[in-house]
Amino acid sequence: MIRRYLLVLVCLGLFAYSWGQGSINRTKNWYFGNGAGIDFNTPSPTPVSGPLVTSEGCATLSDENGNLMFYTDGSTVYTRNNIIMTNGTDIGGYSSSAQCVTILPYPGNSDRWYLFVAGLGFQYAIVDMSLGSDGEVISKNDTLPYPIHNTEKVTAVFKENGIDYWVITQENRDSTYYAYLVTCEGVDTTPVISTLGTISAGQGHLKPSLDGSLIVNTTWSRPVIPPFPGVPGLLQTMSFNKYTGQLSNAEVIKQTSHYSSAFAPNDTFFYVTNTGGSIIRYNRYANPIASSQYTIGLDTGSMHLDYRGIQLAPNGKIYISRHRGSSTALSVIHDPNDPFTPDYRWEDFELFPGTEEAYGLNNLSDNIFLGTFELPLYARTDTVTCAGTQVALGIEDSSYGSKYLWSPSASLNNAASSNPIAEPDTSTMYIVKVFNEIGCDTLYDSVYIEVLDVKYGVLQDDTICSGESVALSFSVGSNHHWTPEESLDNAFISNPIATPTKTTTYQVNYINSCDHIDSASSTIVVKNCNVFVPNAIALNSSESTPFVLGDGIEQFEINIYDRYGNHLLQSSDPMSSWNDVRKNSGLEAGVYLSLVKCSFLDGSNISIKTNVTVIL
Repeated sequence: MIRRYLLVLVCLGLFAYSWGQGSINRTKNWYFGNGAGIDFNTPSPTPVSGPLVTSEGCATLSDENGNLMFYTDGSTVYTRNNIIMTNGTDIGGYSSSAQCVTILPYPGNSDRWYLFVAGLGFQYAIVDMSLGSDGEVISKNDTLPYPIHNTEKVTAVFKENGIDYWVITQENRDSTYYAYLVTCEGVDTTPVISTLGTISAGQGHLKPSLDGSLIVNTTWSRPVIPPFPGVPGLLQTMSFNKYTGQLSNAEVIKQTSHYSSAFAPNDTFFYVTNTGGSIIRYNRYANPIASSQYTIGLDTGSMHLDYRGIQLAPNGKIYISRHRGSSTALSVIHDPNDPFTPDYRWEDFELFPGTEEAYGLNNLSDNIFLGTFELPLYARTDTVTCAGTQVALGIEDSSYGSKYLWSPSASLNNAASSNPIAEPDTSTMYIVKVFNEIGCDTLYDSVYIEVLDVKYGVLQDDTICSGESVALSFSVGSNHHWTPEESLDNAFISNPIATPTKTTTYQVNYINSCDHIDSASSTIVVKNCNVFVPNAIALNSSESTPFVLGDGIEQFEINIYDRYGNHLLQSSDPMSSWNDVRKNSGLEAGVYLSLVKCSFLDGSNISIKTNVTVIL
């Protein structure tokens, strides 16, 4: 298999083969602040309201179609009907924690969801949407061993298979980070530990890039609180290895207070809120990153911006909150991919009347719900073939798992084989799920078999005048042979020139894209377009003007009448002349009526009735 990437946010039409088919729709509803919310299902986002009141942390989850499922402030879980979920109180967080909660999938069970809570210890809860009418919290307050001291940061990044993932948090006022692996077997309580970079406080955000390979750490400065030392604010990036869960390559960009960050859909730029009153953009690929600093939304001293939460939305825009007095509108970066004019607009999105923003916005991992990941297996390369051809889909190394399930199965000889034979009639994307010994789906991959749409060429009929030529251009296939050959300049090319003397049907035989012989035909109608009956005649004793001018005339008849309807002459000789009429009928100057009937060698007929002015 060639390496293939899924970019759910930028390429919305692309089929997603992770757990999260349609995962971008999971982010279509936000609840935050003091009763505020946004519905992104409408062409223009719609402000809504709900019972959530939180100064910072919150998370909202929708279903695969974008319908609201549930939301939480880290302490209480609310259903889609805006009431407290069964057993949905006291789940361990508190609303003044920056990233107090995030919602993540439960691998292998689409009805269940994890809530990881950064509160009094690092905990998790489980919601089961198959219970009751709106779901129930079936487990809560399951505490993980680290961090030892409370932190407000939690995010997640998919493992390489796009099913399992790492939940990442930080030790407070330390440079130690913990990555817990979550699989269908549960949460591995032994984290991968990374100690690197500059010591920072736990107040702030960890945000992954869309591809999950970079983590941005934003932190406020914190004073001395014994036994903890004082620490400056921090903006720092770290590389993340999704295979091992290890962080590395810490790069300090600034040591001033920052609240949060958000990556643009192109995954190149990331935007950071500075609590001093500005939004700063960086290019992750700049060396050093700090050299790419670009400032927008700068506080002039009178606006009191105090930017806080910043979040990429499913519409590709970035929304920014602030907390200064009663704030009833979010600022928006409308084109965050644009390297020159990202189109920032202050307080551009008005919230629902009577609601207010606060510090936090929807805390769902961008990598999990909006991001990219690399499919891991080595199934066969995507292939182009012809209908009726068999293709082995091929995971030849059966050590990947103990059970395989391919879909769609209709055109496969064995959908449970690691290497089934496919014989599709139309282009088909085959998806394989690989299960381990205990029945967890551990890996996904895909193979696209393109069945050639054999183009059976069509030629258009045409009509030409006698003596003219026409191009018989035909671009489909190869090895062209035209018949009949006699009136063609070259019968073995795709675009011969035909000069038929009569109506002719030409046929071309050719080899199509699947090496089959096909044919197409075109009829060229030849008409005698140059038949001409003069409508003004100047006669004298020496001039002989014919009744009609033209080629290919097989039969001819002309009748001539004077202006009173008297029949003067009938002739079947096209070369007879008006002088003959003068001699035989005493023709004088004046207007006469001629009625001409012709039959031509190509089998066509024509009748021409015209007035002829004769001048002597």
